[in-house]
Amino acid sequence: MWYPASVVTPPEGTAPLTLDQAKRQCGIALDNDDLDDELERLMMAARDHVERYCAIYVPTQTVSVKCDGFGDFARVPIAPVQSVTSIAYVDTDGEARMLDPAASELRNDGLTVSIAAPHGVRWPATLPGSRIRIIAVVGFAAVPPAIISAMLLLVRSQHALAGPDANLKKKVVDGVGSREWDMTGAVDGMTRQAIASFLEPFRCWPLS
Repeated sequence: MWYPASVVTPPEGTAPLTLDQAKRQCGIALDNDDLDDELERLMMAARDHVERYCAIYVPTQTVSVKCDGFGDFARVPIAPVQSVTSIAYVDTDGEARMLDPAASELRNDGLTVSIAAPHGVRWPATLPGSRIRIIAVVGFAAVPPAIISAMLLLVRSQHALAGPDANLKKKVVDGVGSREWDMTGAVDGMTRQAIASFLEPFRCWPLS
C-alpha cells in the first residue's frame, strides 16, 4: 500500500510558466507590472489544478513517498520520475538502512513508473509494520507544450473572470455602436474542452 506523497523541495516560483507568457496570453503589455501579483497567483493555481487533475508533477521538484513493502514497487504512484535519490527501510533488527543504489532499477514506461530489482538481486527483508520511504526527483525536465498551453488557458480564463466584462464579445465606441455580451457560456465551454483535450494524454489513474 502507498501513502500520500509530500513535497520536500517545491518547484521554483511560477515554473513552468513565466510572467511574460501569462501577459501575452491575457493581452497585457509586457511593461505593465500592475497585475504581476495576480498573474503569479493564477499561474501557481493553474499548476496546482493540472497536477491534481492529472495526478502528475509538472515542473521539477523533490517528493517523499512511503509504502508498506518492496512488493508495492511494481507500480509507483508518482509520475513522471526523473530519478530516485534514496530508498530507506528498516531491517528485521529494527535498524534504519539505505538501499544500495545498485540494488534497484527505475523503470519509466510513459507515465507508468515502477522500481525493479536487477537480475540476481533480491529485496532485503524488512521489519513487519515498518514503511519504506522513497525520495525522488519528479516532474518533467522539459514540460510538454500541451501542458503549457492548458495552463495558459487556465490563467487567461481565470483572469477574465476577475474583470467586469468577463462575457464581453464586442466593444465599440459610444455613439457608433453598442456592447454585446455572450450569455450562452459558449466561450467558457470551449475553453474547458480545450484544456481537457490538452491534458487527457497526461492523466494518471489511481492504483486499484
